[in-house]
Amino acid sequence: MAKATIRQKLAFNKLVSCIKDNQSFDMKTIMLDSGCSKATAKNPELNLLNKAGFKQLLELIDDSVLLAKIYSIALDDDKRSSLAGVDMLMKLKGRYPDKNIRIGKIDEMLQELAD
Repeated sequence: MAKATIRQKLAFNKLVSCIKDNQSFDMKTIMLDSGCSKATAKNPELNLLNKAGFKQLLELIDDSVLLAKIYSIALDDDKRSSLAGVDMLMKLKGRYPDKNIRIGKIDEMLQELAD
């Protein structure tokens, strides 16, 4: 399994810090601040967020903390950037169900009803 690079670790720590402090952030800026080139920072999803090393770092985050944060944000109207950050982390960790799974489940239910 791939290990996270120093730049991935720096970007990860900056991202977590921004989310923890309810600060708005831009992944391109975080990448540049972490030592990535301008060319690399142009596409954070391809060049950082979907890399195996970065995903390993995401696995270190306790989901219960994220869920508690989502709950507290849901009660507060003015936390858009923080919610976007939590949303991004949840997506990256694969915590949202796949659309195909839901469609497949509906097909199974319809088939059961037909039988």
